[in-house]
Parts: sequence; C-alpha cells; structure tokens
Amino acid sequence: MAEEKSSSSSSSTVRRRRVEPSGTESHSAGNSEPKDGPEDSSSDPEKEKEKRKVHSLRPGTYWLTRILLLRAVAFIYFVAFSVAFHQNKQLIGEKGLLPCKTYLNSVKRYVGGKIGAAALAYTPSILWFLDWTHMDSNLDAIAAVGMALSGLVLITGTANMLIMALLWVLYHSLVNVGQLWYSFGWESQLLETGFLAIFLCPVWSLSRPLIAVPPPSSVCGPSGGS
Repeated sequence: MAEEKSSSSSSSTVRRRRVEPSGTESHSAGNSEPKDGPEDSSSDPEKEKEKRKVHSLRPGTYWLTRILLLRAVAFIYFVAFSVAFHQNKQLIGEKGLLPCKTYLNSVKRYVGGKIGAAALAYTPSILWFLDWTHMDSNLDAIAAVGMALSGLVLITGTANMLIMALLWVLYHSLVNVGQLWYSFGWESQLLETGFLAIFLCPVWSLSRPLIAVPPPSSVCGPSGGS
C-alpha cells in the first residue's frame, strides 16, 4: 500500500510539473498577443507611405519634366523682369528714348480718345488702368512684382495657374508698350512658353507637390493623366 501511495504521489507530481510549463506557455502566448498590436499599428503608416510613393510616382504625371520646365521658365522670367527693372526708365520711362506714355496717348487718340475695349484690343496692358503721372513707378512696380513671383517659383519649384498667369500678364503688359525695345523676338517666345506653362500647374494650391498632381489631359493628351 505504501508503495502504491508513493507511486501515485510521484505520478501526481510529474503531472503537475507537466501542467505548469504548459500553463506558463499559454500565459506567455497570451502576453505576446497584445505586443503584436502596436507593432501592426506602427507598420501601417509605413505601408501607407510606400503606397503613396508608388501612387505618386506612377507614369503619365511628367512630374520631373514639369518641375524642370517651370523652373526654367521662372528663371527666364526673372532675368527678363530684372532687365526691365534696370532699363525701362531709360528706354520707355517718362524721360526715356521712347516714352510709353506718349505711345499710349497716341493709341488712345487712334481708337477714339477713350480707354475701352478698343484700346485694350489694340494694346493689351495693365498700364491703361494705372496712374500715368507716375509712369516710372508703374514700370518699376510691374518689374518688381514679376521678379518676386518668378523668384518664388524658381526657388521653391512650386507654382499654380494664378502665379503663372500673373507673370504672363505682367510681362505681356511691358512687351505691348515696349515698342522697338521689345520687338526682338525672344520676348514673344517667352510669352508663348509662359502661356503653355500656365496649364502645367494646379489651379490654386501651392501645398501639393507637382508629383501628385497630373497635368490636364488637354495639354498632354488623353493618356497624360492615366
């Protein structure tokens, strides 16, 4: 009987020893489950970033060409407006060789003596709406604003349609009153290229990079945004 009791007690202790490791294993497995939660949550943003990169770098956006083209056009704009800022007063200023005020007055007389649609159609320029008594200041202001906007696009590499359209209007206003000094050909080429560059940008936003914004299909064709 004593031997049976001792054998039963030894078998029970062995069973307990076998049960205890399994319990600890189940407990450790239970502790390991909540640890996987934060790891999955931390890996989700990384996966989303990778998906965004793959989506943003998809073919058909022409993002690198657009950034290089916009910066090149902005550089030429900056040079053109800086030249205008330093030379306009001597060329088409109030005491310049060919004053633009005299030219605008002659256009005004030609179209009937009024500043209206006919005058704007003959010589499109925002100088029609400014004070002619300070023509030198008007010319300097147009050139200074153009330098600031083109410098912004050149440095940051971001632009929208509003900025590019304003650059085109400002330089177009100078070319149309520049007479002989703005009739060498490259001014018209800059205006043509600058007009096309308007449609390579978002309408309003400056926060979204050009990488994530496809160009209009009317510029790059039906497969440009796919």
